[in-house]
Amino acid sequence: MKLEQRIYCIEGVWDWGDREVEPSVEPLLEMLSRQGQWSYVRRDCATAGELKHYLDHEWARCRMGSVLYIATHGGQDTISMSGEEHLGLDTLGEYLEGKCEHCLVHFSGCEVLGGRKRALYQRIKMFLDKTGAMGVSGYGADVGWTDASWAPAAALELVFFSSIREQKIDLKVGRHFRRLNKIVRNLQDRFEDCEFDLYTRSDARIRA
Repeated sequence: MKLEQRIYCIEGVWDWGDREVEPSVEPLLEMLSRQGQWSYVRRDCATAGELKHYLDHEWARCRMGSVLYIATHGGQDTISMSGEEHLGLDTLGEYLEGKCEHCLVHFSGCEVLGGRKRALYQRIKMFLDKTGAMGVSGYGADVGWTDASWAPAAALELVFFSSIREQKIDLKVGRHFRRLNKIVRNLQDRFEDCEFDLYTRSDARIRA
């Protein structure tokens, strides 16, 4: 049985007990839910094995048009689950093969969409082709979710996900991504330091 369209969030461990209150993206998701814009599911995840389990058994049941929100530490085309366990976009593409049709994959980690552009474009193209995702979004800069510098990224994401609903953008419809790209350009101007970007299947940058 397929679940309704939602934001499905997998959140890694940020600080490993270094703080009394562990940082989390859940308040942002709760705000979107209270506004009646997105329902959400959030899962704590510390290992690659746990990540694969959730992708196989829960994310795969979400309806087309959902958002897979991966909230972890990151690096150039890489997410970090815990300690020294790092996963590249190629490995994530294998985990998600055929599981993201007409969905958006969002990475909230620092610099996941950073690095040399030509190599990044190739990896994103392979990721989209393998997973079937309509698009992938994230940051090219350090956005600091675990300290005070996280505020711009949180504000950006609140506007981004709210706008998708308010403007009735259907992630299953390719032509709607023209409007989504307009939202992204506005966010890039307002939050320049985040180096936020969105790549879609028809993006000329990755199809060149």
